[in-house]
Amino acid sequence: MPERPAINLKGIGKRYTLCKSPLDSACTALGLGWLMPGLSKRVRQFWALRNINLTLPRGARIGIIGRNGAGKSTLLKLITRNIDPTEGEIEVNGEVQALLQAGTGMHPEFTGHENIEASLTYQGLTRAEILAAVDDIKDFTELGPFLDQPFKTYSTGMQARLAFATATVAKPDILIIDEVLGVGDGYFLSKSTERIQKLIHSGASVLLVSHAMEHIIRFCEHAVWVDRGQIVRQGPTLEVVREYERYLRLLDERRIKASNIKRQARSPEADGQEPETQFTDALTVRFHIPSNARLKVGEIILLENDRQQDRLHVGGPQDSAPGNAAVLAPETLDAWSAPLCSDNRMYRELEGTRKEGVADVAFLLYLFDATVTYAFDIDCRVEGADATVEVRRGDTVLQTATVTPSADWQRVLLASPAQEQAQAANGKGDRVGPKAVHWPGLGGLHIEQVRLLDDDGNEAALFEFGKPMTFDIRIRADVGGVFPLTPVLNVYRRSDGIGVTQQVGPRETWTLGAGETFTASLRMGPLQLGCDTYVVSVGLYRKLDPMQIEPAERYDSLDRSVEFKVHGREPFRRGVFQHPAEWDIRKDAGLLLKSA
Repeated sequence: MPERPAINLKGIGKRYTLCKSPLDSACTALGLGWLMPGLSKRVRQFWALRNINLTLPRGARIGIIGRNGAGKSTLLKLITRNIDPTEGEIEVNGEVQALLQAGTGMHPEFTGHENIEASLTYQGLTRAEILAAVDDIKDFTELGPFLDQPFKTYSTGMQARLAFATATVAKPDILIIDEVLGVGDGYFLSKSTERIQKLIHSGASVLLVSHAMEHIIRFCEHAVWVDRGQIVRQGPTLEVVREYERYLRLLDERRIKASNIKRQARSPEADGQEPETQFTDALTVRFHIPSNARLKVGEIILLENDRQQDRLHVGGPQDSAPGNAAVLAPETLDAWSAPLCSDNRMYRELEGTRKEGVADVAFLLYLFDATVTYAFDIDCRVEGADATVEVRRGDTVLQTATVTPSADWQRVLLASPAQEQAQAANGKGDRVGPKAVHWPGLGGLHIEQVRLLDDDGNEAALFEFGKPMTFDIRIRADVGGVFPLTPVLNVYRRSDGIGVTQQVGPRETWTLGAGETFTASLRMGPLQLGCDTYVVSVGLYRKLDPMQIEPAERYDSLDRSVEFKVHGREPFRRGVFQHPAEWDIRKDAGLLLKSA
């Protein structure tokens, strides 16, 4: 007979009922909805998790990763029975110890000693076992006389040490940890790591949630990536972690690129008035149906130049959760049905009753780029009469399609070519191409744009340590003439403004007509900057004295308006700059090394 797994989850889902008032909440909880006319219209269903299938074999170690709000902690609360699932089956075989937060299971008014005894008694230890365990806990926590003080007087790190030591002293069959290792200092982490390793060698099953990928890689043989209440991928730890980190880098790069364009498009007076990392635009998919139609909508994918940028499972978990880049628009949320599921397909319905139905799905953008072709791939099914789907930016309709009734689900593709979007953007008075913010000097030459390119010549914002990068500086002559020119580029660490490198170009003289442009390129490679975020300043100088005796004369400058990030693995995370160097280890003259 095969061995039963430590944990087995089949089709797990957790739904919350969201009400608009305390009275609605009370009537819903007591089953008195019939007393409140229209209550069903005011109550919404929110799925935090859905369709979760996961098996933790005995002795296995699985790490759970994902962004904040993905549903990781909710999943652990379901496994530990802190909350009950709405659907699915949970099987747990063995004694479980769970550390879901610092101080879990500890009474704030009890002393450390009292909490230890209460916790171990609850775990079923005998008096003799408790006495033996207390000494072990004292040695591990090193809290000394603080164990005689109330738990509420402890710092967060002290609480984590006591809770961790108490939970692991009895060697549980299943250990569940949620970010507790990130609470303490390096010394606590070292001791905790040693204890976890002992538990692993003793055959304990481990379920670890952490944002620290080094912990996941170190302790876990398999990883599960959770996003928006669903499992995106599971498999060998390194493979899943690499895929997850690649996804985070894509999000980071999108944000930094938008930030660079917005910085270069602002006036110096507006500096600091608008946060550059916030969503500032949106594309909306609007569905229209007549009163005699019914529309079912499942997956919606946003494409930028044929590359997937975002996805929303309408009817899936967290499809209306604020804070996500793709979400059901709150203004028309009441028009949708509750989330539905049929044949493993999650969806919502929009139904025309006495009047036509209208509902919006919003895809938030850091920046609308009129040079990009945006497209939406929509999985839907309409019954009764034709439905209309629009892609909108504000009040401007970029594209429209008609969906005819069908017995089967169909894919609808709405693409808005870049040229059409540029016209729409121009109609709104928006900028189509970025124009650099500059601190002018003498004038005559003007920095139009600074682009960052990777080794393949593609525009990027994230660069890997050891790989080349190129700065492309497009320069325009405002007037015709002869221009002696020395370009200068400075790189500063964003966190503290420390200059990490300065690159001074050769002095050349250019004869240009008014309006002519040219490009100055600086290639840096292999990149030796440490893993961090940097900002760039560019200056165009008519006169630049290397000895700084004579004052400099500047045509134009762009001050710290371009940002990029360097990523890579240890040991390059800690240094600001990895200087090229070579070790030479040799024997001192006159000394003999004897071998045994």
